[in-house]
Amino acid sequence: MVNTAKVYSNALKRAGITVGSDNKLSFDKDKLTDIKAYEFKSTFGRGGFASKVTQKAEQIKRLQGSSGGLFSYSNTVTPSYTYNIGAMFSTYA
Repeated sequence: MVNTAKVYSNALKRAGITVGSDNKLSFDKDKLTDIKAYEFKSTFGRGGFASKVTQKAEQIKRLQGSSGGLFSYSNTVTPSYTYNIGAMFSTYA
């Protein structure tokens, strides 16, 4: 999402939003209220910054669900002492 913010940094700047060196967004309330409607729509509407951020969030959500918890973390380890001898002895029975 950092790259998305950098790609849209000029459009965000027109809306009074700057991307800092720490990649955090800062808002200038006065400039945000002075933005023209078409600029606001192009920045935050369909195909704009907000749309791209939403797409990225949905991708992360899908990855989380499809991988069975790819991004989850567990600090518990449960050892398993199950041995499978397979069909080795079934052919001699």
